[in-house]
Amino acid sequence: MIPLKDINPTSRVAILTYFLLAANIVIFLLTQQGGLIGEAVVQQYAFQPSQISAGHGYERLFTAMFLHESVLHVGGNMLFLWIFGNNVEDRLGTLRFALLYLVSGIVGSLVQVYSDPTSTAYGLGASGAISGVLAAYVLFYPSARVLTLIIPFFVVTLRAWLFIGYWIGLQVLNIFLSTSATSGVAFFAHVGGFATGFLLALVLQPRGGRRAYYPL
Repeated sequence: MIPLKDINPTSRVAILTYFLLAANIVIFLLTQQGGLIGEAVVQQYAFQPSQISAGHGYERLFTAMFLHESVLHVGGNMLFLWIFGNNVEDRLGTLRFALLYLVSGIVGSLVQVYSDPTSTAYGLGASGAISGVLAAYVLFYPSARVLTLIIPFFVVTLRAWLFIGYWIGLQVLNIFLSTSATSGVAFFAHVGGFATGFLLALVLQPRGGRRAYYPL
């Protein structure tokens, strides 16, 4: 399932969401070599679980969040950020949204490290951070409607709790069905980022304020 848009208006411009979108896309374009990320960039800025487990390279947990391997990788992550990030930023405000995004991404990567601490495979991408954004969205707006493409060509409208619940359920299922080494996808980072984002959203959400609004 691919989200196309949500029906959930915002009350202010999502400055940080747009900045993160631009930053990820620009960095992706600058680090490309023949359609894939340059090897030298990966070795310098992506993280390795074995390195983190040995007690160094922690700064790469941050820099790796802004790297993407391919057009499909960055396109998928930025699509989710574009659709769901503005509402979460609208609810939390820019500073708290920044905290949720960054902490979810870093903790998600640490969960991935914990799942395979001796791995020398490089980790990169914003998926852990965006998983945290999805968790906050479903907490704040469970009944918001998401226009969804069901491949190959069915378009349906789903409630956020169903769409995001299906997505996180798929991540958990894939943990048991495959490994990052064989799939190339850091499912533990997705689940870790989601859990972190949900907990942070509970703590950071403002009391009272704007109610969720869903046009009929």
